[in-house]
Amino acid sequence: MAKHATPATEWFDVPSQAIAEAIDLIQASQLSNYRYDPSTKKIVIG
Repeated sequence: MAKHATPATEWFDVPSQAIAEAIDLIQASQLSNYRYDPSTKKIVIG
């Protein structure tokens, strides 16, 4: 088994509030109407 580490990517930089909002949107079947904006660290319409 290879022992090469892969550096973490963007999902580690998502605030818990944005994750909670994404969960709510998934439950409401609305997530496809939104996107994550990494510059503001928020879920936005788009």
